[in-house]
Amino acid sequence: MNIGIDTRTLQIHSRYQGIGQYVRQLVIHLLERAADEEHFVFFKTKKLPWGLEHLRGTYRLVNVVRPGTYGRLSELWDWGLGFLDYRREPLDCLHIPSIHYLSFNYPCPVVLTIHDLIPLVFPDQYQKTGIKHRILYRLARKADHVIAVSHHTKTDVVRMLGIPEERISVIYEAADPSCRPVQEPRLVEETIARYGIHGDYILYVGGFDLYDPRKRLGLLLDAFSLLAASRKEKVTLVLCGKLGGYSERVKKEVERRGLTSSVRCTDYIPADRLPLLYNGARMFVFPSAYEGFGLPLVEAMACGTPTIAFKNSSIPEVVGEGGLLLDADDPRSLMEAMQAVLSSRAYAEELRQRALKQAGRFSWRRTAAQTLEVYRRVAREGRRRRARGPGGFWKGASGRTRGNDS
Repeated sequence: MNIGIDTRTLQIHSRYQGIGQYVRQLVIHLLERAADEEHFVFFKTKKLPWGLEHLRGTYRLVNVVRPGTYGRLSELWDWGLGFLDYRREPLDCLHIPSIHYLSFNYPCPVVLTIHDLIPLVFPDQYQKTGIKHRILYRLARKADHVIAVSHHTKTDVVRMLGIPEERISVIYEAADPSCRPVQEPRLVEETIARYGIHGDYILYVGGFDLYDPRKRLGLLLDAFSLLAASRKEKVTLVLCGKLGGYSERVKKEVERRGLTSSVRCTDYIPADRLPLLYNGARMFVFPSAYEGFGLPLVEAMACGTPTIAFKNSSIPEVVGEGGLLLDADDPRSLMEAMQAVLSSRAYAEELRQRALKQAGRFSWRRTAAQTLEVYRRVAREGRRRRARGPGGFWKGASGRTRGNDS
């Protein structure tokens, strides 16, 4: 069986985000688990995808062909020319890990991973390019099978896209295997010093655009401001994430709250360093209002870091009993939760043990094994369908020829 996977998310800014982690870990662990007769084709642009420099297993790298002027027309080229790229290899199954690389036509059955439906949940903020998203979600409905990264995401896919439940499999993501309790305190101390952090600190990992209604960094800063005012002992808030155009906004808000000496922005943290920062933190706080899965939550729990988050979207499903989940979305409730962890070493240790137990439920090996079973099932169904029907462009789950829907 020949399985194609589009790995281009590892060649753009997405490689720093959850979707990049998903593609990288999935590819690595699929190659470890695949049978001898299962071969992989990784579609990419000219450069080698980030994080895949030392792959082991049977695979081929195939460059997608695009005109010289790509830029803003990238989606149009993908929608129209994707079929030509994918048909260059005799594929039994094709996995598209991001809706942004969908095409109008395919030469084989297609598996699509849907990580979340944020543009539909927050249309005013995320769907400024409405026509683009309408096309993408119409194309998503034509996938032969959908992988949802949580049961909450599956519910959203059924409700918002109208895709039948029987065409959706829930397959959880997991933390990087390097996320675990560190046995050498010296490594943690060196990393903390490297990023200019002193004393006790509270950690946040993710995007931190103050105007993002989902990540709610403003809520975190308000809660931390209350915490700092109520404590004699100093504690630092460390914000980890890729810096960008929003960085100045964050600094101004930190200054306005009088927190300049207590808030540290680190920029993107390499994968080999991030677990050390999790290990050194007194707690991990994740104020997000909506997550398709929430990889930082599992990463923190896998390191044994006491974790605080809110009861919404997929977060209760992922955190379970492994952290402290808040009902009220207000700064004072969050401040009191952080204060409780800082004030009691016994309570912090209890949360640590609960976090480690919950994190054990998630494994990239399990993710790869379940995904491989989806590939096999979809390929078998595709072979049966081809045996019954006429040739031509691949016909999707709806039974209609791809690209001919109105």
